[in-house]
Amino acid sequence: MKILDLATNRHISISFAIIVAIYLVTRLIFLERLPIFVDEAIHIWWGMRFLEFDFLRSLNVGRPLEPMLIAPGLLLGIRPLLWARLIHVFAGFLTFLLLYWNTSVLFSKLTAIVAVILYTVLPYAVFHDRIALTEIYVALAMMLVLAGCLQIRRHETNLFWRWAVRLFLVFGFMATMPTGALLALLPVLFFGRSLPLKQQIPLYLPLALTLLAVIAIAGYRVSLNQSPGFGFGLALNQTNRAAGQLGQRLLTNITNLQAWWRIYLGIPFIILLPFSFLQNRTVRILGLFSIFCILFFSVAADVWYPRYLFFLTPLFCLAVANFLVETLGKRSEAIAILATLALCAISFSSSSKLITQPENSTLPTIDYQQYIAEWPSGYGVQEASLWLVENTDAPVIHQQIGSFMQMSLSADFSLNARLSQIHIQNGVAQSEAQQYERLDQLLDQHDALILVVPNTKAEWHQQLPYNMSLLATFPKPTEQNAIALFQLSR
Repeated sequence: MKILDLATNRHISISFAIIVAIYLVTRLIFLERLPIFVDEAIHIWWGMRFLEFDFLRSLNVGRPLEPMLIAPGLLLGIRPLLWARLIHVFAGFLTFLLLYWNTSVLFSKLTAIVAVILYTVLPYAVFHDRIALTEIYVALAMMLVLAGCLQIRRHETNLFWRWAVRLFLVFGFMATMPTGALLALLPVLFFGRSLPLKQQIPLYLPLALTLLAVIAIAGYRVSLNQSPGFGFGLALNQTNRAAGQLGQRLLTNITNLQAWWRIYLGIPFIILLPFSFLQNRTVRILGLFSIFCILFFSVAADVWYPRYLFFLTPLFCLAVANFLVETLGKRSEAIAILATLALCAISFSSSSKLITQPENSTLPTIDYQQYIAEWPSGYGVQEASLWLVENTDAPVIHQQIGSFMQMSLSADFSLNARLSQIHIQNGVAQSEAQQYERLDQLLDQHDALILVVPNTKAEWHQQLPYNMSLLATFPKPTEQNAIALFQLSR
């Protein structure tokens, strides 16, 4: 008798309890060790505006769900960054539980155990479960939609699950557009060919409505001479319509993706993935959905980051676990066990550093720049805040980058009660002329200003026509970039 056949429900239950404990430890320990990232600060700022009944800011960029969940914690006085990350960890935990449920329904409880083990240790999941970005909500919505589809397949006449799937799609769409709209493909792929034509219309309706909503909001933004939003240009961007350019973009983005996934998933996991999506009809449907999402983002995304496809990670874990247990395990149990242990060891060696020493961890270059080394990262924020509290009473002007309404440094200022006595100037200056005009107005009112420059690599502040003296610098971990504080006067 094989070892895998000896696994009883009691063994499964004990194993699952241990994995839950490990999952919670890996997600909760040192949760604030990575300083606040610019997008996290923006989401917290949206939550603050939500408490003031300003609902349009997050909707304007297609993420209305985020401030609704962050606002209650701010109202209760919980530390903003801690609260924002805690609710994302909770969403990740629900995703973890649904991964176990869906895998056990599709295959077996043993396969489900392997799936959640992989999700617990994969660097892709460890890192993105612990930061306050909206992609985890899309992953949760996807697993909810999958659970609903599986229940509809088992209980075809049950109206509850049909309406539940529609609500899950709304949840995903509110988390982030248009990524959430892609989830409407899952029920289409599951049931599109097996239902009569009349019954297929309600199936396609959520997909049609979500896509129309995305197009409407993007069109509205374009009518205001703004970016279409959501990080996507699609056909609205005239420069991207040429087939040659789309082909070049696809090639470039796929090349970047495989480089990112080598770090976040590991080469052995990537090698197993194509074989894993060929095992049975349901897994092939999930594989087809994954391929469509990858191609969509590769072609349509104007800005391309690894987190955009994080929501597919639970599906990857489900498929690879099925391959390890149901396919490889039946041919060679020893190889299946060794392969699982090797995947876990490789993944955990990277994940542990992401938890304990994020500044020294291995990340894709683009993520290392934005989370650790460049101006979007929060390294130096607390130190700069404390320096201002202890050393100056002068008004502070924070130099904005591009059109960001709020970034990590200014968010930390506005959320730190100890800085409430400091006059912070926040706003958008799209050009150097506008920056000069703002500074001139402030210097008419004050003898001196403190200028906060979040990126010392930028040359803008070096060309200002004022007397400038460097007060302090707070370097990022690479020490090639820093937050700088200058005193300005005429």
